[in-house]
Amino acid sequence: GGHAPVLRTRDFWESFSEPGTGGTGSAFPGIRAAARFKPLASPPDGAAAAMAPPYVLESFRTALAAALFASERLNVTVSEADAQRALVSHELPGRFQILEGKQGSDVIVLDGAHTVLSARALVRALKESYLDRGYGVAFVVGMAHDKEAGGFMAELAAARPARVVCTTAGAARSLAPEDLLQAARGAGLPATAAPSFPEAVERSL
Repeated sequence: GGHAPVLRTRDFWESFSEPGTGGTGSAFPGIRAAARFKPLASPPDGAAAAMAPPYVLESFRTALAAALFASERLNVTVSEADAQRALVSHELPGRFQILEGKQGSDVIVLDGAHTVLSARALVRALKESYLDRGYGVAFVVGMAHDKEAGGFMAELAAARPARVVCTTAGAARSLAPEDLLQAARGAGLPATAAPSFPEAVERSL
């Protein structure tokens, strides 16, 4: 009949301190050992994850917090070396996932952004990883009909894309490409529509 504990990951990382320094980690009995992982809030030097945008690292920290919390109760040890290996090798499909690309050629990035805030985070990540290094950008967008298409497109405009290709999200809840196109043009974007995702990708390149 009890309730499962709730950990807000940002508070989790910011509240822990070494024993005796007054941190609030004692609110979660048996989990203070997680304090030694706090440096992983930033990727270690040389890690493949060093180029990952902040929201991907936030997802990693959420998973690590859950693993540490569970390990205390399952009597399983999660070492710092385990955490480092996971940081370097972890994959989150659809979260700033680079499908292909070599220096000097097109790079395709898959991301599941579908809200105004996630679109803003995606644009920030693209700026840091690509746009500030001289890359241009084109977007292929498909989304559900219950999402805020106008606000989403307004956030994408901050990236100054060369083009936006609107298409279906491939589901029954998908917003029609023509309706998405209207939202894109309403945000001042140079947009067209394509009936399928493969065709939309071809038009974007």
